[in-house]
Amino acid sequence: MICKQKDSYFIILPIVIFINLIIAWYIGDYLTPDSYDYIEIADHLPIIKDSLFPIFYPSLLKIINIIINDYLITYKIINIISILFCFIYTYKFKFYWKEIWAILAFSSFQYNYIFAWSENIIIPLLIIFLHLNYLFYTDKIDPKKYLLKNTITLVLLILTKYNSIFFVFPTAILSLLYLRLSKKYFYALASCFISVLVLVFYLFLNYQFTGYFTGNRSELTKLNFMKYISLSKYEITTTIEPFGRPISKIVELQSLTHIWQLPYLLSLGILGILGIAIFSVLKKSKYYVSKYNVFLIANSLTFICLTLVSAYFTRIDVLGPRLLLGFSFPLLLALFVFIKANKINLPPFLLIGISLISAVLHTITSIIYGYI
Repeated sequence: MICKQKDSYFIILPIVIFINLIIAWYIGDYLTPDSYDYIEIADHLPIIKDSLFPIFYPSLLKIINIIINDYLITYKIINIISILFCFIYTYKFKFYWKEIWAILAFSSFQYNYIFAWSENIIIPLLIIFLHLNYLFYTDKIDPKKYLLKNTITLVLLILTKYNSIFFVFPTAILSLLYLRLSKKYFYALASCFISVLVLVFYLFLNYQFTGYFTGNRSELTKLNFMKYISLSKYEITTTIEPFGRPISKIVELQSLTHIWQLPYLLSLGILGILGIAIFSVLKKSKYYVSKYNVFLIANSLTFICLTLVSAYFTRIDVLGPRLLLGFSFPLLLALFVFIKANKINLPPFLLIGISLISAVLHTITSIIYGYI
């Protein structure tokens, strides 16, 4: 009874997120150059004139806008439905719901919610993908059902963001390694293979319609690669912990150049403390790392590595909360899965408190210094 009462306090996290959305959208609309590209692609559908972004998110914009007839309202409806889905889905299936609710309230995740970006579709799809594989690795789903559901989810992820293909590689490699333990992993391999075939077919259609496989990227960022790595390194640390982003906003917009490294150092400090805490657990004679934990970490690290490799050969924006979703979310979830599997006591109020402070800091700094 006491446990259920404590769990009920987690409801404050989605409330704070939606308060932030209301305030942000009251202040203005948030359309970036990418947002205008999404809307332009949607407006031209069913004719594909630009292959810079995949078709799923523009298709949703197009379909809902048939009823709404206003893209500014349409993208907000999509964002609200996506966020609500994340909370309802994780709670309904008891899929690390408290931990995921806490992650979704982090400042680096809230950064995405106000914009007309496909990342607001990626988050619920990523949760479904990770949940399906949790069921698969814990033998809680029929392999044939997994094959169908996981393939559909992977295809939708890839048709939302091209870099979602990065999830296929670790999934396939781990399945090959585990295949000698159980034939069920053949279904995971088949799911990955089908997803790659769909992507190849889609890219071929892109080329036929637009002359480009993934759009003309010559006009995107032209940063020197080492400068790109330097800026991205800063963003990586402030994205995977809860407090760096709001503090970095204060430092950046107040032109406090003499302490510009403060958010970076704070993030490193927090991650260092966390690393020491994990190491202290690993020093014990017994600790448990599940196959699912390995799956999460493998997906996270593969995503960031392949993202940096792709940045060398193509032109993409500097990494930030938006482009790091495929890295930060699985990594943070892996941490909580490890904590729970090893029965490490993490008081609910501590989890709520950390997320709440991050969320409130995000809202306050955004109101004062702007949401962009």
